[in-house]
Amino acid sequence: LSLFFLLSIFVLTGLGLGFQDAFFSMCACFSNTGVFLSDGSAFSSFPATVKLWLAFSMLLGRIEILAFLVILSPSYWSGR
Repeated sequence: LSLFFLLSIFVLTGLGLGFQDAFFSMCACFSNTGVFLSDGSAFSSFPATVKLWLAFSMLLGRIEILAFLVILSPSYWSGR
């Protein structure tokens, strides 16, 4: 998951965000805290592609969804 975090920062900077905005928005979305430190911009000012990537990272950051995906994997049920 930390590789996804680093990859996301690079993707967000490639989509036009500055490094500081990319880093802090990923911290806020991946940890699902919502706290966003910025130099005056807000989530509403981000392009739609950035918002979609951040929404995907919110879903991936949720522990409940990861546990749900583990339960759906065939290897989880093969030994039972």
